[in-house]
Amino acid sequence: MLVQNSGSTCRSTYDRGALIEAVLANYAPDVVLTHKDVLDPEVRRRFLARERRLGQNRKATDRKFARVAGCFVLLEPERASRLVLSDPGSDEESQLRGQIINRGKPCVNNAKRVIVDPAQFRVYIAGAVYGWIAAVRNVDSLVPEAG
Repeated sequence: MLVQNSGSTCRSTYDRGALIEAVLANYAPDVVLTHKDVLDPEVRRRFLARERRLGQNRKATDRKFARVAGCFVLLEPERASRLVLSDPGSDEESQLRGQIINRGKPCVNNAKRVIVDPAQFRVYIAGAVYGWIAAVRNVDSLVPEAG
C-alpha cells in the first residue's frame, strides 16, 4: 500500500490522513462507532453513496484500499474507532490493527497473509471511520459550516 513518486514516498496520502485525524479529533473526539451504527440500512446506504461519489475522483488503487478499509470498519467498527483514537505507533495501535485484519479476512478475500504499511493502514481506516461517522450523522462533512 505504499505509493512511490520519483523515488521518494508520496506524502499526499499521509497528509490527507493527518487532516482527517485532525477533523476527527476536533469534531468527533470521543465517537466510537458500533455495530448498531454500521448495520443501520440508512447509514449503510449513505456511506455507500458517499463512497461512490468520492470514488469517482480516486485512482483505482485508492478506490480498492478505501473499499477494503470501509469493509474493515463495517466488520470491526469499535476497534477501528479505537485505532484512530490510539497513539500512532503505539502497542495499542499495533494490536488493534492485527485484530482488525484478522477479524476482517472477508474484506481481503480470506487471504491467509495480509501485509500492510502501518501508517497507510491508519490513514485508510481513519478515512473510513470519518465516512461512517458522516453517514451516521447524515452530513457530507464533519466540519460545521462557517456562518
